[in-house]
Amino acid sequence: MCAQVSDTLESDRAWLDGFRRGERAALARVFRAYAADVTRTVRAARGRLPEHEVEAMVQEVFVKALSPAARDHYDGVRPFGAWLGTIARNLVTDRLRREGRVVPVEAEVLEGVAAESVNPTEALEAEQLARVLATFRASLDDEEAAIYRVRFEEQRSLAEAARELGWSEITVRRRDTRLRARLLDALRADGHLLNVEVRIGTSLLQRRKS
Repeated sequence: MCAQVSDTLESDRAWLDGFRRGERAALARVFRAYAADVTRTVRAARGRLPEHEVEAMVQEVFVKALSPAARDHYDGVRPFGAWLGTIARNLVTDRLRREGRVVPVEAEVLEGVAAESVNPTEALEAEQLARVLATFRASLDDEEAAIYRVRFEEQRSLAEAARELGWSEITVRRRDTRLRARLLDALRADGHLLNVEVRIGTSLLQRRKS
């Protein structure tokens, strides 16, 4: 998801500098350049918000993306449109979780915009993430694979996972935390989430409370 190459934030140094300083004109230009793409991303996100909520969610995406903390985190190298798309999908996912609608981890990580609006950059990123996840899953032993299935794929609560696996909740929590830390390491080793502060158990694979 991005505008034409001649009108992308990462390709325009003066615009990027103004964005980082929080200049009003630069931030307004970001909104004008990327609002349509963000809207398509929100509409296409898994679970699909009601249409009357789409505009409010788009505004929320830009409030977050244009905040001082987010501007500091953007490295100016990655395609800004793809970076915005990640923020949009994460916010939609959080909204769905608050409403009790569960999104599996593979869907959360790999969810893109609708097929007609996916660009080559996003397609390549999704392919790379799919490869990392497949390699990670193949490396798990039987107990780790069981945790991955019930916690990451099925999004079971700690209590539900403990009952199904026959373990204590403390054991499930510890193994879940270790597995998520390993997944984060695998993602970062492949170049993902390098400039994102992740709190294991909340930011990477946020779950409903048990």
